[in-house]
Amino acid sequence: MQKISHTIDAFFALDELAAKRTPVHALHPMAKLVVTLVFIVCVISSGRYDIAGLTVFFFYPAVMISLGELPLKGVLRRTLPALPFVLFAGVSNMIFERALAPIGISYGLLSCVVLLEKALLTVSAVVILASTTQANKLLSQLQRLHVPRIFTTTVMLCFRYLSLLATEAANMTRAYHLRSVKQRGLEMKHLGAFIGQLLLRSIDRAECVYAAMQCRGFDGTFPSVNQSESGNGSIVYAVLVSAVLIAVRAVGFSAILESLGKLF
Repeated sequence: MQKISHTIDAFFALDELAAKRTPVHALHPMAKLVVTLVFIVCVISSGRYDIAGLTVFFFYPAVMISLGELPLKGVLRRTLPALPFVLFAGVSNMIFERALAPIGISYGLLSCVVLLEKALLTVSAVVILASTTQANKLLSQLQRLHVPRIFTTTVMLCFRYLSLLATEAANMTRAYHLRSVKQRGLEMKHLGAFIGQLLLRSIDRAECVYAAMQCRGFDGTFPSVNQSESGNGSIVYAVLVSAVLIAVRAVGFSAILESLGKLF
């Protein structure tokens, strides 16, 4: 349970990163959201064997991490846990797909590498977005895009009150260790009772929190956040970066370089 608490603390560290002041943080949240969606679509729609074409897209997270002054280790630490799930699917491709005759490398190996690249690129883009945009502002923009309000409200409530769950679990774990000093961890025979008590305490705390929110006028929705970062810079960023990403996906990076070489 202590590991869970540390994991949730690391999750909330994203909001601390989002409060920094950099050129990336100053952009309008809608501009960053649109560019991230375009980036994800371009990456996912790439060919299943297009390793070179996907590798080019690494320029986007590299530039964003640099301009946003984000810790590279922190971004990787939040991105890498998604790779084992993709690796499982990639390994199955390596088993069932045939090999390339001239060089003896299987199509399955190529598709496995491509799947890993896609997962790394898409998850890192989402992590960068969350690390440069505060959660309430991001969810407010999702509401403007007519994402179902029940979804945005649920995510906001989970984001705000996961810390309460972590604190309750940490208190129960501490009490358990004080009553069983010789035990290093939670015994399996006590696990069911522990989870049940945590569930009951969570329900009780949720009712208290909801009653307090109703006393303050909560009607099931969160008010939209006024955005003061909008400007021509955000519009130029959204249009220019989206156009570059679409061009790289549609035409290819090598073709773009050849065209520029002919012009200059």
